[in-house]
Amino acid sequence: IAEYIDFNVPWSINASYNLNRRKLGFRDPTITQTLTFSGDVSISEKTKISFRSGYDFKFKMLTQTSINATRDLHCWRINFSWVPFGRSLRFFRFHLREE
Repeated sequence: IAEYIDFNVPWSINASYNLNRRKLGFRDPTITQTLTFSGDVSISEKTKISFRSGYDFKFKMLTQTSINATRDLHCWRINFSWVPFGRSLRFFRFHLREE
């Protein structure tokens, strides 16, 4: 993800709605509805914070949520990712930038 971050855009926000109807054989159809949202903000010229989450209308709960911070370190890029609930994951990544 960090390879594709545009540090020139100060912020962005995105939302999408998905409605899915699935029917298998003679079973009753199942309908799934989700709202997904994401966004980011550049807090400095070389630092960006982003998030991604959603809402599942069937189960009435948030979908997997992630919060990320990325810092451009000249020829390296560091990324910290955190999943705040569910399977709580935290990790750092270091990337060599391609010029």
